[in-house]
Amino acid sequence: MPSPVLGTDKLAHMALFGVVLWTGVRAGLRQRPLLVTLAINAVASEVVQALWLAKRSGDVWDTVADLIGLALALLLLRRTGRDRPGRDAFVPPAKAPAGDGTRP
Repeated sequence: MPSPVLGTDKLAHMALFGVVLWTGVRAGLRQRPLLVTLAINAVASEVVQALWLAKRSGDVWDTVADLIGLALALLLLRRTGRDRPGRDAFVPPAKAPAGDGTRP
């Protein structure tokens, strides 16, 4: 079904793929395997729609939008320094040294 607003479909594709990458990396998934998997999915889903789904059609521009979404999420992750594992890992506060129980 065509979108009532021109370009909304492509924006949805960009947002969906970008959010999945960003959320996955922030949740602790390794960035490169997730990125590769999502890029393969972007291409494969359109090929499947074009070849095997009768009421669907593949659209190369949907794939382009998916890949742009991934690139934007990758850029955001790198700009915020959240593209490396352990950047947001919880570090418990240091314990105070045990004293003799008296106040100074």
